[in-house]
Amino acid sequence: MGIFCFTLSSVSILKRIKYLKFLRIFILISSSIFYILYLIPISTVFQGLTSNDIVAVFQTNGAEAFDYLADNLKIYVFIPLATILAIFICLCIKNVDKYCFVKNQKEAVLFLLASIVFIWFYQTNALTIPIYDAADKIERYYAFYNNLKNREYPKSIEKNTKEGIYVVVIGESQNRDFMSVYKPTEYDTTPFLSSIKSSKNWFFFDNAYSCHVYTIATLTYALTQKNNYNNLDLSESYSIAHMLHEFDTYWLSNQKAVGYYGEQIAEIGLQTKHSTFINKSFVKGDPYDEELLKYLPKESSLVKTTIIFIHLMGNHPNYRKRYPEKFEKYPNTYANSILYNDYIVEQIYNHFASMRNFSALIYFSDHGEDTECACHNPSKFTWEMTKIPFYIYLSDNYIKQHPQKISTLKKHLHTPFTNDLFFETFLGILDITDKRFYAPENDLSNSNYNHTKSDLTTFHGEKSLAEYTTIIP
Repeated sequence: MGIFCFTLSSVSILKRIKYLKFLRIFILISSSIFYILYLIPISTVFQGLTSNDIVAVFQTNGAEAFDYLADNLKIYVFIPLATILAIFICLCIKNVDKYCFVKNQKEAVLFLLASIVFIWFYQTNALTIPIYDAADKIERYYAFYNNLKNREYPKSIEKNTKEGIYVVVIGESQNRDFMSVYKPTEYDTTPFLSSIKSSKNWFFFDNAYSCHVYTIATLTYALTQKNNYNNLDLSESYSIAHMLHEFDTYWLSNQKAVGYYGEQIAEIGLQTKHSTFINKSFVKGDPYDEELLKYLPKESSLVKTTIIFIHLMGNHPNYRKRYPEKFEKYPNTYANSILYNDYIVEQIYNHFASMRNFSALIYFSDHGEDTECACHNPSKFTWEMTKIPFYIYLSDNYIKQHPQKISTLKKHLHTPFTNDLFFETFLGILDITDKRFYAPENDLSNSNYNHTKSDLTTFHGEKSLAEYTTIIP
């Protein structure tokens, strides 16, 4: 009601001021858009706008937005909506001079002031609450980003890391239910991983879930001390790159490094000693992940202890754009993107497998994907968006040096796990057990790991894994 009164009075006042026709048109159109957004949350047809939706909009870019629209916006919906919007704008432009709802100037001013007071007292409502919540989340992400750039490295970290090459591969939008290495699927999507699954060096965890359903929300937790189970402030948390500053570190990424979303994750990568970002176009789309293979370091350039992070574009929508034509093997584009991902992992593994000091390869996806909606949209949350692959390769030498850890990992193959615990699990793999940064109960490779589906959560603590009845106890 306050917006309605404000619109009527302001348009009436501005009608009397020459050269402000454009401003009157803007007020009419913007207030109409406000009403549309306001009606969405109380509609029985549409789902309401949430703070997670707003943050997700901020994390996207032009190429992603175009891909999403290409996958989800139907032409029979787009044309009527575009037509109605065009007609409405034309009517506003043509008839704006007719809108003078309050004849007396003094009454119009009083009407305007009253509407402002009304808006002020009722500023917290179904539309503004998500906006306030989103603003708070965005502010926290930027605080994290600023502190990350300016933070000093922790000193005197207690560690017993063995010499070796440790590789971490981060997937994108990958649902493990489409991976034949985990369960029988209609298509053979993981020929490489399936071929090595029975090896004593590989560990496939079939009960892993993401801590949220979009990238910035998951990786700011997975790659820092912050998780769903501690009270740390994200902005005050050390990143995994901070923890590894005494080693030689690499960050190779096919994700964009600029913009609201890109800056937060990329800044973690920029804390490593060698960072490479190959995805720089916001219009042409994304390179295939195989382009990253050109930047894998050669053995001659590596020091005794090296940690390499590889951030893939993976299986992000639009699925057909994630793989070259020769991988168009099945009638399901998401299955083809999984097949291509299996090939990429094989190439990464083969590149390092011949190196004498290759110790470990750890793979996890940032979040899953619901292929029914071709999305991981928070407002359309399904458990499919949280089902992620998580698997580890450990060399013969590593296995020989860590018999207890290997025994524990075998026991935990079916244990529930969320990827915000990757930080401490990876520290455990590296034998970095400094109690200032590491809690053994959060490390899946430690016998003290004590999480069950009863206490594990996703959506940053808002949804319990216990709600998902098909999770293995």
